[in-house]
Amino acid sequence: MQVRYDASLYPKRSADGGGGDYLTDGAIYEVIEVYTDPKRTSFRIMSNDGTPALFDARGFVTVDDSVPSDWRVEVSDQGTILGPAEFLNPGFWEAYFDLNEAAVAVFKQRHPQNAWVELSDSEYRWAWSNFETRFEFRAGMSPDTWPAIREPEHSATFDLAPVFDREGPTFAAGESSINAEALRAFVTALPGQTLLALDWQHPAYRFAPEDLSYSPNPTWAIPVFPNGDYYAFFTDDFSSGVFGHPWERSLCVIGQPLLETLGASLETWLPVLRRGEWNDWSSR
Repeated sequence: MQVRYDASLYPKRSADGGGGDYLTDGAIYEVIEVYTDPKRTSFRIMSNDGTPALFDARGFVTVDDSVPSDWRVEVSDQGTILGPAEFLNPGFWEAYFDLNEAAVAVFKQRHPQNAWVELSDSEYRWAWSNFETRFEFRAGMSPDTWPAIREPEHSATFDLAPVFDREGPTFAAGESSINAEALRAFVTALPGQTLLALDWQHPAYRFAPEDLSYSPNPTWAIPVFPNGDYYAFFTDDFSSGVFGHPWERSLCVIGQPLLETLGASLETWLPVLRRGEWNDWSSR
C-alpha cells in the first residue's frame, strides 16, 4: 500500500498527526500498517529520519491500495489495526522503540533499510585522504608496485587466483562466496557498525552491513571481491577492514576482529600471500 503526502490536506503539527518536518510534501511512502481509533485513522510510515511513526491519514492521497496477502486485522477496545501479523503482537512497537534486538530484527526483515548512502564531497575527500595517509596507497598494474598498501602487523593477504582462474558459474560462485563471507564477518566481528566503502576514482559510500544482511536480494554498490578496481571497506578509525587488489588478485584482511572471522574462513580454501608485516617502501 502506497500513499502520497500532501501537506495542504492536513497542515497540522506532528504532535497532532501532521507530517511537519518529518515527511516530504509530494513524496510517495509505503504504508507499514493502518491504525484506526475513535478519533482518527493513521498510517504508520517511515519518516524522513528513519522512524516508523504514525501520521494522520487525512494528509495523504492513496496511490496504491493493494494490501499484502499476509496482513491481518486486530480489533480491540482501543481501535483496529491492519498490518503484518508479527507487528500485531502485544508490546511489539514498545520493544522496537526500546531497541530490543529481536523486535528490530523482525522489523528489518520486513522492511530492509538502504544499506548504502553515498558520501558527500567533503566526506569522500576525508575518507580517501585518511586511507591514503594511513596505508600509503599507490595504484599500479605492474608487479613491482605491489602490494598497493602498507599492510599492517595485524593483517593477512589472500590469493584470489583460485577464483579468478575459473570461469562461468564456478567463478561467479567464488565471487559470491567472498562477498557473503565478508558480510557475515562484518556483522559478526563489527556488530552495529557502519563502514566506509571505497572504490578508487568512483563514488564512495557509508555502508551498513546489518541492513544489507536483512535484504532478501542483497545488492553490493561496491563489492568486496575486487573484480575490476581497488575496493576497500574500513571502520572510521581504519583499524579494521579489507582491501581488494584487482591486478595482484588479492584481498588483504586487516584488524584482529576480521582476522578471527573472515581471515579464518578464507584460510580454509585460499592461499595466504603475506601475513602481518609492515612493508618497507624505502626500497621501491
